[in-house]
Amino acid sequence: MVNVLRIGHASQTVKSTSPRRAVRAVGVRDGKVLMLRSDPAGDFKFPGGGVEEGETDEETLRREVAEECGATVGWVNAPVLEIVETRPDAFHEDVDFQMVSVYVPCSIDDPSRPQRLSDHELALGLTPVWVDPAHVLAVHEGLLSSGAAAPWVSRETHALRWLVQAKVL
Repeated sequence: MVNVLRIGHASQTVKSTSPRRAVRAVGVRDGKVLMLRSDPAGDFKFPGGGVEEGETDEETLRREVAEECGATVGWVNAPVLEIVETRPDAFHEDVDFQMVSVYVPCSIDDPSRPQRLSDHELALGLTPVWVDPAHVLAVHEGLLSSGAAAPWVSRETHALRWLVQAKVL
């Protein structure tokens, strides 16, 4: 069974919702999780991204990890967490953006191939790192309390806390 967390808030005057589905890899090794560190912001994201038309969640997971990390996914377990994040759309008035992120435990080898990042990802300076979840939580708490956090930091912090409490990590 997938646990569902809802974060964010809908607009009071929303007329429509712009949905997006993403799959995020939860790769764990020796007590560390594979995440993407963003420079210069210093925050972290789980590898993964949007499901393309005609693509399964597993195909998305494998493609995104290869692109963002230069790594290969081995085994894939069933999803354990789904975060439904709602916020006003940054580009359209009277529209809410709704991101449904599915977190999937899997095995990931060490990043050994070049990343294939989009221009947006290049601008974020994404680098794959194996990192202690407690370190990520401390960094994210600092960014959130300072008000300098990117929009995804709250989502990834909620996910990381849940994954630690559920002993997935």
